[in-house]
Amino acid sequence: KQNSSATLSAIANLTLIANQFIGTDGAGAIALKSAPTISISVAILQDFKNAFGGQGNTTGWLKRDLNDKTESGTSFCTLNGDSTFTLPAGSYLVFARVPGTMVDKHQARLVNVSDGINYKGSSTQTLTAAAVSGQSITTDSWVFATFVIPKGSAEQVAAGKTFQVEHRIYDTIIDRSLGAEVGTGLGEVYTQVVIVKLG
Repeated sequence: KQNSSATLSAIANLTLIANQFIGTDGAGAIALKSAPTISISVAILQDFKNAFGGQGNTTGWLKRDLNDKTESGTSFCTLNGDSTFTLPAGSYLVFARVPGTMVDKHQARLVNVSDGINYKGSSTQTLTAAAVSGQSITTDSWVFATFVIPKGSAEQVAAGKTFQVEHRIYDTIIDRSLGAEVGTGLGEVYTQVVIVKLG
């Protein structure tokens, strides 16, 4: 621990440099430190259609469509043609919104297909088709997940990990269980996934 006069002397003898701050080194002495940098990249995946979201079925977990991608920062996410997406090694924060229209009750999940890991979404109650006449009630199940994909061998790094969004519903209506269209002319967006890569 330095006394105050020694600390002031040490600070007075420093030459300040842009993007650095005053701190201490490993021995506890006053020193200039480089400001930490945090790199954040974002990918948004969506199910974009020009019509209704689809009927689905009540027999098991459904893989939801993803067919549109936008990114900011460094490109990192690969959207595959089968509605799966692949992520390289890194730390991630993921949000997914999955709509259900008059499906009674429903729940979404994010699945790490490569490793067989499920990230559970919120349990959501809506209405059955029989309960409402002439109206369309849509609710969303949300998934919030954070995970790290570790670096492995060169082959593992090149392959990455593959994910998909799945949905379990308990009632269906013709064409629209997986989302009802609005018809504004902008196109319809149903399942959405926001992926934040940290570092």
